[in-house]
Amino acid sequence: LEKMCLGVPGLVVVAISSRHDPGELLRRAVIDDARPVLFLEQKILYARRLQPDPPAGMQLVLDPGEDDALYPTGVWRPSLPADVSVLTYGGTTEMTEEAIAQAFEEDETVAEYLVPAQLAPLRCAPILASVRRTGRLVIVEEGTTPWGFGAEVAAVVAAAVPGTRIARVGAHHLPIPNARPAEQIVLPDRERILAALREVMR
Repeated sequence: LEKMCLGVPGLVVVAISSRHDPGELLRRAVIDDARPVLFLEQKILYARRLQPDPPAGMQLVLDPGEDDALYPTGVWRPSLPADVSVLTYGGTTEMTEEAIAQAFEEDETVAEYLVPAQLAPLRCAPILASVRRTGRLVIVEEGTTPWGFGAEVAAVVAAAVPGTRIARVGAHHLPIPNARPAEQIVLPDRERILAALREVMR
């Protein structure tokens, strides 16, 4: 539902993930932020544990300005030079990390990994800094791709870093079905993320 609120002037949109402490983000939204905040909670995260340890082979690096941000963008950089930047948020973090690991094991593709907590207003600096290092970007979101978060990120990156190879992964442009098997067909999955990684590396 977040895509319907991302363009509202003055509204802050925050999304929790397994890579952000939801209690701390909620405290900041309620106590520290005087602006109206839409706080998104993906229900599948309720039964999952936080991931305090970085993905294998990566370390958390906060770009300048992010260390004192209310809702920072986590940037995990690999020890090797990265080939591609991968951006996701919310409930798609786990499958994205699985796809990143699989791409490394099977294709030797090294990814730099970004997980923003604040979706709007968009914090462009860490995303652009990462893309300038890699020249490639894969954006993963759970919502449908037209007119969504990924579309805005792609537009910003294409204007600021011309020539960037960009791939987007999201739900198919259909209503989300109630039946679980049909829902799994519509929503993004690890295989589609892996295919996007291979597409930008081609």
